[in-house]
Amino acid sequence: MTALIGIAGMILISQLINKSKILQHFGRISLLILCIHGPVYRIMVKIVSIALHKGTDAVRENFLLAMMIVSVTLAVCSMVYEVIIRITPWMLGKHD
Repeated sequence: MTALIGIAGMILISQLINKSKILQHFGRISLLILCIHGPVYRIMVKIVSIALHKGTDAVRENFLLAMMIVSVTLAVCSMVYEVIIRITPWMLGKHD
């Protein structure tokens, strides 16, 4: 019974986010995000930890700071995608 409730819940959620432009964008650039998010995230954590005079572990453990860093990381990945698409689209399998 609980499995059916979980399946029904996932179907409802998927129907609600079906037309989300943001999720569609991140889906299109997911290969690039996979490749570059790690270093970008680490750099963002270090910058925030220096700015707030906290350790990197303290920054990662703070939920609001972590969500802010994730948002900025995704924004940076989106900007990098746009630059790559304009300069070297073949790197991402795009053809003119």
